[in-house]
Amino acid sequence: GVGYSDLSDGNKNWNDLYTRGHFNLRPGSTLHWSLGRQRHFGESGAIGGLTLVQDLSPDWYALVGASGGGANFQNRYRVDAGLYRKWGEDRRWVTGLSLMHAASGDHIHRDNALRASAIYYAPQGYVAEGGISFNRSNPGSVWSTRVYGAATFGQAKKHWLSLRLEHGQEGYLPVALGSAFPTNVRFRSTEATIEWRQWVGRDWGYVVGGQLYRNPYYRRAGVTAGVFFDF
Repeated sequence: GVGYSDLSDGNKNWNDLYTRGHFNLRPGSTLHWSLGRQRHFGESGAIGGLTLVQDLSPDWYALVGASGGGANFQNRYRVDAGLYRKWGEDRRWVTGLSLMHAASGDHIHRDNALRASAIYYAPQGYVAEGGISFNRSNPGSVWSTRVYGAATFGQAKKHWLSLRLEHGQEGYLPVALGSAFPTNVRFRSTEATIEWRQWVGRDWGYVVGGQLYRNPYYRRAGVTAGVFFDF
């Protein structure tokens, strides 16, 4: 797929190319992968990642992941690990805790985060999710907190509508080399996203989406479009 975002306050627009997917290594083990090319704030960089999701029992599963990019505004590397528990007779509730460590592409900033989340798979066919994250950024030991909520409606092999809203604090603002923004710390921002995934045939379809983001320094409005295949 591709993405484009328009930024306010004289900032250069964003352009993105991405490809991602997942496949089952064996029953209970799924590998997710992603590759992309991003041009943000006038600087370009490639980014990629791998995440393994592993069933531990009928009630527990875990994930471990690593990703990294080559541009100043991207994470030079990021690692994630999480543990999740299914609840209820039908295991429709899932709660989890995850940890994240990242080093910025500017070779200065680092982040450590803890996220708690809860997911509900409703028998009517929708999925609801919410969570909170606590992040510590360095230098300066800047603490920030964010909350999010998301919902997905639809049916596999037909269509999905996904909505997400996230709000809270950010420790530092990732930008390209030479910008004056990185000295501004612990500011508030809000991001809303919408995505429509439509199956056209049995094994393929298209996806379109939109994003709105706002912080004290600029606003961003974006669109994405892509094609997906099932094998």
